[in-house]
Amino acid sequence: MCLLLSVGGTCVISKTLDREMMYDESPADDLCRPIDSKVYSEDDVAVRDGVSNPNVWVTYEGGVYDVTKFVDQHPGGKKNLMMGAGGDITQYWDYWSQHRTHPKARSILSSMKIGVLSPSEVEETSDDDLYTNDPLREVKSALLPLHSEESGVAFEGETRVPMLSTFITPNHAFYVRNHAPVPESGDINTPIEVGGKLLSFTELLKKHGKAGLVSTIQCTGNRLGEVGKAMGKDSYFNLAPSGIGLISNAAWSGVRLADVLQSEVSSKWSHKKNLEHLHVEFTGLDGFSKSIPLKHILKRSNNVLIAHEMNGSPLPRDHGSPFRLIAPGLVGAYQIKWLQSIHIVEKPSDSPWQTKFYTFNDGSPIKKWPHTSFITSHEDGGRLEGGEDVSGLAYAGGGKVVAGVQVSVNDGKTWIDTTLINDLDASRWTWRRWKISAHKLQLNSEAKRKGELKIMVRVVDETKANLQPESPEEAVKFSGASGYLFNAIHKVTVRV
Repeated sequence: MCLLLSVGGTCVISKTLDREMMYDESPADDLCRPIDSKVYSEDDVAVRDGVSNPNVWVTYEGGVYDVTKFVDQHPGGKKNLMMGAGGDITQYWDYWSQHRTHPKARSILSSMKIGVLSPSEVEETSDDDLYTNDPLREVKSALLPLHSEESGVAFEGETRVPMLSTFITPNHAFYVRNHAPVPESGDINTPIEVGGKLLSFTELLKKHGKAGLVSTIQCTGNRLGEVGKAMGKDSYFNLAPSGIGLISNAAWSGVRLADVLQSEVSSKWSHKKNLEHLHVEFTGLDGFSKSIPLKHILKRSNNVLIAHEMNGSPLPRDHGSPFRLIAPGLVGAYQIKWLQSIHIVEKPSDSPWQTKFYTFNDGSPIKKWPHTSFITSHEDGGRLEGGEDVSGLAYAGGGKVVAGVQVSVNDGKTWIDTTLINDLDASRWTWRRWKISAHKLQLNSEAKRKGELKIMVRVVDETKANLQPESPEEAVKFSGASGYLFNAIHKVTVRV
């Protein structure tokens, strides 16, 4: 039974509160009317840590919250939520800033509020910003930030459209998708953990030789700005509304992961007849982790690398220095940055990024992009001159081939073949650039009258069959509520 004390007209729950009682079953909840008048001590909260007591309480900005029933629903996973059980969660909300950028996070927490901390125990808000040591970025010329440039938010920046014109994306223009503050990185002499062993990367290079390839990386959430319009509401987790620029292409070099695993930790699976269920789990210094089937990595033609160089230079901090996983053909979430540890595990990772985020509606992880294409030579509202080329990019995840690209200027009634550019290092792991002369685009009478032209682009197979959804609504149906993998036919309206 709880003991109620009246202190200056305020209802206070004493420390004799029944430790086993759920807050919503407590008579005190009926007697103490306003939630903000229910005062608890830090000890009251600390004992409800889910271990010494089955209930889980946390504090945030002076409020007290009973999250017991939310533990198993937490999008970041039970394990991460329990790190803050019985205490203040401010440090975790500051580190994983999506808690503060997601419009629903605060309201969800507020719905579980049961009272406030004793005023004498409320700590002053710290002015420390975990993001002050993030690297400087060329946001004016190369990257377009997807959040306002406020402090305290994990950086997301898409490659500005003019920077998508070259086959290789310069390091400073390569899109950035961070989930937390950028870690202080080491250098090539920093050891990396593989199967419980701390290994020297320089020794791995000497032993296995340097390997490299050019590979395109595309964020699962590219074009979310169009998703929001198609769904008529905010897209999943209210990610910043990106355009087409969460895709870039670079030359990566390092060591082939298959060689490292075969050499260093093959004992983990050599006695097993079936490797189907074995995964390799990767964890970055920022805490981000995912896993890939072992069989995929051991297949040498999949070219999975531990990379230490990007476009011939050491990896920049924003792109994973000193080491980054490069898994060609897989979505951006698998290209683990600030790679710290690699482990052979008996089942897929249980990290929230494997089980909650970057997943389809059925919970299965999203692995590769379908065919997609973009117009990059012109943006909406730009002018198309008669002697210019219309050009852009096409990409297919999973190592699929881009057989052809077509454009239309009459709302898809007819389509015109474009020319695929034979870039030296173009392969099934990279985007393909395409172009067509403006002279080949026949303006209809309506376009001439309005002075504007809508250009559409799509990828086709060897038989000229379309490989992209024709409407945004059709594209959204593929990925469901997440809005990921949006690959509807891209359209740009230009002045003529």
